[in-house]
Amino acid sequence: MNFDRKLVGWVSVESGRVVLADPIFLKDWVPGQYVPEVDEPLNSYDEALKLTEGEPGHGAMLDDAAVVLSAAGGDGRYPVYGLFAADGCVRVEVVLSREAATPEERSSWPDNEDQEEPPGVDEGPPAEGHTYLPW
Repeated sequence: MNFDRKLVGWVSVESGRVVLADPIFLKDWVPGQYVPEVDEPLNSYDEALKLTEGEPGHGAMLDDAAVVLSAAGGDGRYPVYGLFAADGCVRVEVVLSREAATPEERSSWPDNEDQEEPPGVDEGPPAEGHTYLPW
């Protein structure tokens, strides 16, 4: 079977984590803030951060309908590739560290330090009291 690997877009990471989910399950996302002083997750954002603290750096969430991963490269914009067969996308790859990128991928990857922020993305940390919602 022949596959065609294509760059399908970029994912922005602001919390150092990425969530992979079917959009229908985002209805179950409970907005809120990270509350490190409480052990049990109080909302979905809090759960995502607590699941990815330390090892193994990933976990299932939203009643096993989604996974969250800690991005090795931290905050930034990362390329998303799809592997396509005749009937559609059969694999998704998110390169979460410049060091893990192939030389070909790195040649088209803007430096995070020199890169201009995409429209609508604020610089610096989130404002006090900011509520994290699914995008």
